[in-house]
Amino acid sequence: ILTLFSMTLLAIAISFPIQIMILYNHGFSEMGEAFSKLTTLNLFVIMYLVINAVIVLRGSSLATLTLPTGIVVMTFNNYFVGTIGTDYSSTFAWSATIVYCSIHFLLCQPKVFEIMMHQDRRWWLTPIRKQVAVMALVSPLRGPAFTTRTFDLSEEGAFVPVPKMSNYLDERVSLCLTLDNSSQIHCEANIVRFNAKQGRYPVGFGMKFEDIGFWQKRMLKKYLNQHPAQG
Repeated sequence: ILTLFSMTLLAIAISFPIQIMILYNHGFSEMGEAFSKLTTLNLFVIMYLVINAVIVLRGSSLATLTLPTGIVVMTFNNYFVGTIGTDYSSTFAWSATIVYCSIHFLLCQPKVFEIMMHQDRRWWLTPIRKQVAVMALVSPLRGPAFTTRTFDLSEEGAFVPVPKMSNYLDERVSLCLTLDNSSQIHCEANIVRFNAKQGRYPVGFGMKFEDIGFWQKRMLKKYLNQHPAQG
């Protein structure tokens, strides 16, 4: 549904210059001239449609704010077209507004709203985990620091084996990862899950990185790209 809605918004954005081309008999070679006939308000609506398409495709909770604002912007644009412009009648402009508002009911489903409110449900945005053993120094707020090796690693977190389970859930830890080339990544992390030896995962816990710097994230991404994904 999110993909369908995003594609619909992009199609509406593309339709603006296409409508100009049809109204003024412009060919594709006159695309520049067609764009020059778009008003500032038209261009703002196009930009807003594209931004909303990206926000919806990512399932972001920002959509609960930007989509209603988009309806207001589109309504104002169509009001301007129907009352001041000469290319479309007010009846056509208001009909287009009603249709645009109606398509938003596609998102008025509990499942869609749940995805927008819970980032962990957006499986298509989950970074790929790589099963790599990287030296990790974990420093909990409670208890001594310890050294281990990651069981798996992604751009947003890691799973580390521990010799014995401790109740660190929701605790923030300091983390230092040493990569193959001896480069180190320092960041904070939150412990988000435990695993008590089931399946292929050993006893340990999963961590989500916090406050990781831009260059360190690039370094980690480059390192992960050199390793194959888990089977």
